[in-house]
Amino acid sequence: MRLKYTHIVVVALLLCFYGTGCNIINPAEPTPTYVHIDSFTFTANPHNPHTGSNSHQITSVWAYYNNAPIGVFSLPATIPVLTNGTGTVSLVPGVSIDGLTAYQTKYTYYISDSSFSLIPHPGKIDTLKPNVRYTDSTHILWTEDFETGSSFVFNSGTDSMIRTIDPTKMFEGAASGLINLPTATDSCIEYSNPYTPFAIPNGLPYLELNYKSNTTFYIGMQAYTGTNTPIGNSLEWMVGVNPSATWKKIYISLESYIGKYTYGSFSVCIHASVDAGQSSGYVLLDNFKVLSY
Repeated sequence: MRLKYTHIVVVALLLCFYGTGCNIINPAEPTPTYVHIDSFTFTANPHNPHTGSNSHQITSVWAYYNNAPIGVFSLPATIPVLTNGTGTVSLVPGVSIDGLTAYQTKYTYYISDSSFSLIPHPGKIDTLKPNVRYTDSTHILWTEDFETGSSFVFNSGTDSMIRTIDPTKMFEGAASGLINLPTATDSCIEYSNPYTPFAIPNGLPYLELNYKSNTTFYIGMQAYTGTNTPIGNSLEWMVGVNPSATWKKIYISLESYIGKYTYGSFSVCIHASVDAGQSSGYVLLDNFKVLSY
């Protein structure tokens, strides 16, 4: 009888472990509260008023709950948050490095938004509208917004960059930069401030700019000695930018390039030509900024 009783207990345990009515191994999972983010808004920093345009292209978010990481999400995003009590959601903006959507990074020149107190509503969605700005410690080393002129100088090619006040071609403000390439063989290379290049300290410098184009163009850097003499073989075309029928923004990391020329100064370089198969082309540019700490 004792043996039979043991067999019954074993069978009962097996049924408990593997049956649908026993949750010892697979307990019911808690239901998260969800937060939804369409996009970030961007405002001027009252403590750092010289940062220029408030345009941005924030493409991802690093989410935290009570300082614990939840994950990284492409925008727009609906983010699950597991919580039993009221807590704080912090949202850190991220951008595409060098225009590559597969390479996202926290953009440390933008502050995070930690203003959201989350009350649990399991299964419900709470829409958040994060607001960010440049940090107080952001330094703008060089800027060109074409509002009063242009610091770009013709280097080579058949055409040069001009300042346009055509409202159909401008991004914002009073003017934008235009490279017009009217025939299939046209091209243009321009350097910013080649006679008065700017210094960039080591760290994590970035170049930002807005653009719109119907042809590929390239962004590069030229290094100079302390006497403003170009350093041989230092011109480097760093990023090729694909055409875009709408205005976009790109963030280009300058860290590896600047590290090669610690004591130099620099120009931003633009190279545009007409893509194969096209009879003409154009590149519109605005709001160049080189940032550092």
